[in-house]
Amino acid sequence: MWGGNFSLRRELYQRAELFLPSQRLEYNEDLDLGLRLIALGAEATFDEQAGALHQQHRDFEGFVRECAVRGAAAADLELRWGTLPGQLRPLISIPAEYARAPAWVQRTIAAQDEPGALEVGLRAAYRLFGALHAWRGQDAVARLLRRALAMRGYRTRRLAPAAERVRPSGTGRP
Repeated sequence: MWGGNFSLRRELYQRAELFLPSQRLEYNEDLDLGLRLIALGAEATFDEQAGALHQQHRDFEGFVRECAVRGAAAADLELRWGTLPGQLRPLISIPAEYARAPAWVQRTIAAQDEPGALEVGLRAAYRLFGALHAWRGQDAVARLLRRALAMRGYRTRRLAPAAERVRPSGTGRP
C-alpha cells in the first residue's frame, strides 16, 4: 500500500481491536492491523484518487537503529501470531541462492551483540562511498547492513527474557 491509500470504516477497525487489540510493536503495526483485518474477512479496495506523500528523513545512524528495530518487530509479530508473516522472511533470513560472501558477512554481523570490526569497516565504507559520490557502493553497503542488523534485532529479541517480548493479548475470534 506504499503507492496509495485506503479507508476503513470505524466499525471494522473496532472489530479488529476486539479480535486482537493493538500492541506497540515499534514497526509493522500496519501489517499487524492488516493481518487482523484479513482474519475478519475484510477486503480493501485501492483508491487511486486518495493520495499521500511519504517522506522519511533520517541520518545513517537512524537507519542503522531502524534496521535492528525492524528485526525485533518481526520477532514480536511472530510471537503474536504464532508464525512469521511471509513478507518479513526476506528481512531476517538469507535466501539459499544468495552469494556466499555477502551471506557470511550478514551472518557474522548478526551473530554479534555489538558492532565488530567487520561492521565498523562497512560503516566506514558507507561514509567513504558517500564522500566519493559512489552511490552504488553506498547502496550496496546499506543493503548488506540492513539484513544483517535486522537479523541481529530478530535474534536478540527472540533470545530476550519473556518479560521483554510482546505477548499475545487475547485470542479473539472474528
